[in-house]
Amino acid sequence: MKNPSTSLAEQGEGEGDAEGHPRVAPQRTCAGCGGKASRNTLIRVVANADLHLVVDSQRALPGRGAWVHPAPECVAGAQQRRALPRLLKLPGAAPVPSEEFWRELALAALSEAPTASTHE
Repeated sequence: MKNPSTSLAEQGEGEGDAEGHPRVAPQRTCAGCGGKASRNTLIRVVANADLHLVVDSQRALPGRGAWVHPAPECVAGAQQRRALPRLLKLPGAAPVPSEEFWRELALAALSEAPTASTHE
């Protein structure tokens, strides 16, 4: 059995299984648009111990994660739909995501965004 903490590249992504089926990267759903994409192309958001949302730029923080395309319209969609607290299953008493968090997420989206939009 492969170590779940190793990346797909380290696990031999593309090599295939014993039956010759190619290995496929896990797909995640964007909280903003609902489109599916590889986790390597999305920004991960988690809630810290104080239930505040943080951008997980290394995709390594513990806990349930929510994913957003690195596109301004997806960040805006996630904010407008109030999707992140719901997807992270935060209790009703959890703090509302701060404007600072949304700015940080928008900056992360801009820094990771491809030159042309790659999602639908």
